[in-house]
Amino acid sequence: MRLRILPAVFATAAIAVAGCSGEKEKKYALPSSLCGIPTGKEGWSSFLPAGEELTVQKVTPNGGTNRCQILIDGKVALVSSRIWAAQKDSVAQMANSNANTDDGTLPDDSRYMYSRTGAVGRVEDCADPTHPEQALFSVIQVFASDVDGDAAAMKRLIASYTQAVGASSDCK
Repeated sequence: MRLRILPAVFATAAIAVAGCSGEKEKKYALPSSLCGIPTGKEGWSSFLPAGEELTVQKVTPNGGTNRCQILIDGKVALVSSRIWAAQKDSVAQMANSNANTDDGTLPDDSRYMYSRTGAVGRVEDCADPTHPEQALFSVIQVFASDVDGDAAAMKRLIASYTQAVGASSDCK
């Protein structure tokens, strides 16, 4: 009889521990764009941690960079950027100069470089008279420490974000 009781006790204890694991959830609403660039919510929501409040901050540190910082409960979790750089710069060079984007996969076409924590894309056929002889790059960086990144999901995200940047007013 004792042998039948032990499995039931262990199963009940496991359920109790799982129910009290303190797993947090995402209680915030996701915006439909990242600082004016329309994106699908499902593409980047997996790179955001659990929390109560989501805040979006637009930052323009210089005339060639636009950043969109996503803060969860006051902490920077994800940053998407649009950066004008020298026409000769490569995706790999841009990745080396942006945190959490280097040490990734660079496919044969060299349009994107991506990893679990970030990515860089080169916007094709994009020109702006205020940025002559420059190319526009899109960058995504994940800073949330409690998010398990997925390189394949990041590849899809940088591809769709780069395409949306190319269709935006940034490319005139």
